[in-house]
Amino acid sequence: MEIDQAIIQLGNNLDAWFDKNRATFESQDRAAQGTALLRGFDLVKKLDRLKADGMAAIAALLARNESISSAERVASLLRGFEFAARLADSLYDELLDTDGERAVRRSMDALVQALDKVARGR
Repeated sequence: MEIDQAIIQLGNNLDAWFDKNRATFESQDRAAQGTALLRGFDLVKKLDRLKADGMAAIAALLARNESISSAERVASLLRGFEFAARLADSLYDELLDTDGERAVRRSMDALVQALDKVARGR
């Protein structure tokens, strides 16, 4: 499953979790509220893990690899830019995660700068 699809699924799971637990949060049942919150924390941890994996993949692309040709590096950076754009859009569209989106967009800027250094004269 691609990361954007995983985020969409996670967004759906968060929506279902909220819908299922709305009455629980309005009740006075502290034990049920605690159980519901723990499940919510698990979903948020999954989101954090997905974002961290995505950011790590982008960081790996930005690390210079002298063993590949300039054309291969350009192709790799372009794929990374496409990946980052999908990740940023998914974070915002599915979860309204503006902080995550902004972090990914900063990485996109770094990818553009790396492309500029590799592909001078284009």
